[in-house]
Amino acid sequence: MTAHIPSTRTTPSTVSRRIEVAPGRRLAVRVEGTGSPLLVLHGFTGSAETMAETAHRLEGFQAIRVDLLGHGDSDAPEDPAAWTLEQTLHDLVAVLDALAVPRCHVLGYSMGARVGLALAVLVPERVARCVLVGARAGFEDGAARAARVRADEALADRILREGLEPFVDAWMALPLFASQVRLGEDALAAARQQRLRNRPEGLARSLRGIGAGAQPPLFDALGQLRAPVLFLAGAEDEAFVASGRELANRVPQGRFAAIAEAGHAAHLEAPIAFARQARVFLHENTERRGEPMEATPDSPDAASSTHPPSTPPDWKVQRDYQDIRYEVAEGIAKITICRPEVRNAFRPRTLFELIDAFSRAREDHGVGVILFTGEGDQAFCSGGDQKVRGDAGYVDDEGIPRLNALDLQRVIRSLPKPVIALVAGYAIGGGHVLHLICDLTLAAENARFGQTGPRVGSFDAGFGASYLARVVGQKKAREIWYLCDQYDAREALEMGLVNRVVPVEELEAAGVAWARRILRHSPIAIRCLKAAFNADCDGQAGLQELAGHATQLFYMTEEAQEGRDAFVEKREPDFSAYPWRP
Repeated sequence: MTAHIPSTRTTPSTVSRRIEVAPGRRLAVRVEGTGSPLLVLHGFTGSAETMAETAHRLEGFQAIRVDLLGHGDSDAPEDPAAWTLEQTLHDLVAVLDALAVPRCHVLGYSMGARVGLALAVLVPERVARCVLVGARAGFEDGAARAARVRADEALADRILREGLEPFVDAWMALPLFASQVRLGEDALAAARQQRLRNRPEGLARSLRGIGAGAQPPLFDALGQLRAPVLFLAGAEDEAFVASGRELANRVPQGRFAAIAEAGHAAHLEAPIAFARQARVFLHENTERRGEPMEATPDSPDAASSTHPPSTPPDWKVQRDYQDIRYEVAEGIAKITICRPEVRNAFRPRTLFELIDAFSRAREDHGVGVILFTGEGDQAFCSGGDQKVRGDAGYVDDEGIPRLNALDLQRVIRSLPKPVIALVAGYAIGGGHVLHLICDLTLAAENARFGQTGPRVGSFDAGFGASYLARVVGQKKAREIWYLCDQYDAREALEMGLVNRVVPVEELEAAGVAWARRILRHSPIAIRCLKAAFNADCDGQAGLQELAGHATQLFYMTEEAQEGRDAFVEKREPDFSAYPWRP
């Protein structure tokens, strides 16, 4: 059943193949990336290509993008028996078998969401988690289902009668897709061309066989669905917001989220917000529940593993630097000091590059958490490079003495996103202060902490002294500075200098796990909490930072927008709808 045509590689990272799922019936499949398998299913009139950008945003997965029957490069057989939901699920299982994938996550949009939900309900042993955009479970009301069948039949007849181009133009003009105007003319033109690659007979047969009306209702089985499912809908798509909420309430491990400023195709209209929701949910598979992809739902390993295997992020370098490396994956930025030959000591160039990288992470709406670490396992950072220390600071390439470590400290403190220091080996001197001002510190078992300033004629009277005293207490802070002793990871944990100690080989994985957990939480709540923590120590500057976040939050309310609109419209504002709360 699963013999197939040899693969043909179309790009350096994508393998395209046509898999025979039944005698004389083949589906076109594109496979790319590494990590946990993710089956990607498109909507009606779409194809694997229309889901390409969406799949690319979900780093850390092996994306399996399928052209469903009658779409893209897949076959469109005349036999009506091939066009049922049961056969569609059979075909997808055959694809997974051909690729030697025993279990996968599912990402589906519209028709693909309906099919993905059916796969999770009817073939549960093959599905780990689902992210479904614009999903339905069929029609509970028989009359409504019959009406939809008639509508789908009429639409199929129209496609065959008028041809593909008039149908595609009429389809894209439906009110359901009106919000896609925000994509821009070029994107809409590209989407139109992708839809025109389909064949009229394929779309007509798909409507008649696996359209929303033809699909058997799944409502009675939703209570037995074991896989966690995230139902998503654009906030402007009221019908599918209601459907998503209802489905999430019926599925035992169901959740619903509405994506702001998006309509029916939320994954295209708000791609960053969509990708963040999907990544965080899918990565819970390894970070919280312990559901190894190779296990069946009934396997003891699927629920009892205390250290589940974690798929590492597919880090992608964002910019070339000389002294550091800046990478991003899954909404996490990783900034690494790359001077292991001097135990990752910093010089002015290092600090300029770090300031630039942290600033980029701040401005990137797709980044929510930053990991800060050093190259290798011998040092996080050993402070300033004494070889370039001059009479008035650390000398840069132009001969100017600088103390720009202080600038970096302020950038990290004021950045409205959590920064997690990953410390292996030495965090000494200025490097000790850098981990101190991060929001959280994870230490490897070989980590060493301490200050050397008074021993080499230096000190940090700012965060390095006053904030250190807030963290470990006045007496301990004075001991650290006056004696210039070093402390191992366990001692650092006992004094509250670090949050957790892990084996050195698990350090990055532990940081990624914490970052993924933080990314599941409210961005505004996190930024306001960070500012509140900082305000206690940062004086007027800290209060200004917290006040700025409060102002931004207020701007997002209807009350603030009434004041703005009244000014623009040259009328008196009406705040009567907003109570004076106790």
